[in-house]
Amino acid sequence: MGAGTRVGKGGACSTPVQGLGATGDSQVVTPSGDDAQSSHQGEKQICSLGSVSTPKQSVLPKRLRKSVIQLDLANTKKAMIVPAFETLRYRLSFPKSKAELLSMLDMGTLFTFRYHVWTKGHAPTNFAKWRTATTPYRVEWEADFEPYVVVRRDCPEYDRRFVGFGWNKVAHIMELDAQEYEFTVLPNAYMVHMPHAPSFDITKFRSNKQYRICLKTLKEEFQQDMSRRYGFAALKYLTAENNS
Repeated sequence: MGAGTRVGKGGACSTPVQGLGATGDSQVVTPSGDDAQSSHQGEKQICSLGSVSTPKQSVLPKRLRKSVIQLDLANTKKAMIVPAFETLRYRLSFPKSKAELLSMLDMGTLFTFRYHVWTKGHAPTNFAKWRTATTPYRVEWEADFEPYVVVRRDCPEYDRRFVGFGWNKVAHIMELDAQEYEFTVLPNAYMVHMPHAPSFDITKFRSNKQYRICLKTLKEEFQQDMSRRYGFAALKYLTAENNS
């Protein structure tokens, strides 16, 4: 996600220490009649809202603040999933309600996030169930799951090895699962990803073989660390990765 690189001098893999960078342009909305709210924000804000740390509740849209209280987020290990969608259009009249979003989904104006590129990233969200859901529902971790989540401020941070493209959210969600966080999908919240130019890091990933080799090396390193920290419980992550 950031501007760091994994290719060091001599082609060796480096471990960047820069903070997460912002890429993309997304909107998140939590419809609630007259108080329906939306905000344009880059991926950095969504991720700090959703994963690295939860900001003060006053920053959150009203419906998310209600969910934080209703699900007792401050005192429980829960990760609230905000279902992600995307549009291929650079101009979009943002859906003001879930009903409007579903209509746009049916018309092909919106799609579930990265369905045509990387289905596994958000498949466990269970979009078919979300269409008719009226209450929060729990989903289980699966390999390569990388939803946008709202969590407690004291949750595990992103692993800084993955500061560039690839595996930043995957590794973080894996860590949350290892620490027994419960993944709960919110029925009336959603975000829409807007198209944007490819980031520097994804361009390097696509064009530079060494970058891809380094990512593979860092993934293996991370999995070994997981095994050391969580022992037998981490076996499922290795098994899932080998079967994916």
